[in-house]
Amino acid sequence: MGEVDPAFIQELEHRPKLSAIEAEGIPLIDLSVLNSADAEPDPNTLHSLVSEVGNACREWGFFQVINHGVSVEQRQKLEKASREFFAQQLEEKVKVRRDEVKVYGYYDGEHTKNVRDWKEVFDFLVQNPTIVPASKNPDDKEVIEWHNQWPHYPPELREACEEYSEELEKLAFKLMELIALSLGLPPNKFHVLGNSSEPYSKHFVLVHGSCHGSWSWYKLVPLLKSGGHNVTAIDLAGSGVDPQQVNTLRSISDYIKPLRDFMESLPDQQKVVLVGHSLGGLAISQAMERFPHKISVAVFVTALMPGPTLNISTLTERAYIVWIFGPTF
Repeated sequence: MGEVDPAFIQELEHRPKLSAIEAEGIPLIDLSVLNSADAEPDPNTLHSLVSEVGNACREWGFFQVINHGVSVEQRQKLEKASREFFAQQLEEKVKVRRDEVKVYGYYDGEHTKNVRDWKEVFDFLVQNPTIVPASKNPDDKEVIEWHNQWPHYPPELREACEEYSEELEKLAFKLMELIALSLGLPPNKFHVLGNSSEPYSKHFVLVHGSCHGSWSWYKLVPLLKSGGHNVTAIDLAGSGVDPQQVNTLRSISDYIKPLRDFMESLPDQQKVVLVGHSLGGLAISQAMERFPHKISVAVFVTALMPGPTLNISTLTERAYIVWIFGPTF
């Protein structure tokens, strides 16, 4: 393999402590009933599918799907084109490099814990162009457009990306309809999210994961704002622009305090959508317990979630390990 560039090497004290965790019984949901030739699925079969999805969301928070309607051929076409793009010399790839103005495209300089990630990425928008606010100032009405950058080679990359993302978007709507039905809501209840023509503006409160900050939501914030929503991205204690030093924090409760202070400041009649990623799951869980009247819904994005069979103290202990050493699973 040869020598590894030191820029990619994490210091020993910051490396994760390896452990093996096995999870059995992860829900596997068959969506073939939604892709059958029949115009409408059998009501009993659909009811069973909705129950499966609802149980998976309640018990696990995530699930796998099979027979989802996205063809293997489309995935293989995208994989082939992607491999051809990334196999090029660097001088070719940086022709579509993203920067502060062109925020989508090729990039190879992302960092985790101040160490460069050993990866390359190519970002693109599903909705092109996407209109976003020009600044973080809520009183600034100016907007700008974000556009995709497509390389000249391979010529089929653009088509492969657009076709695949279109099919994934259809699948996402199917899943959101099933989740809505499992909650006793109309199937199209979530379709209006992100559509500013609908009177459905929400206040999203975004809580980052360990070793991150509010900056980690930099792509999501303008997209939500462009949909007419209010967005607050929190910096937890010792993170982002929060002035506290990490070594002064004595507990997870200290770490979460900025979110508690923010929730306390909200008017009693205002309800927010809480979104927590990774360790942020503990933060929004505590907020849900203390301020249930101020929360319309909470979203756990691959996040720690206390529950009847997972003690909060166990999660807190494990979260501390993740916070200090990085994920071990």
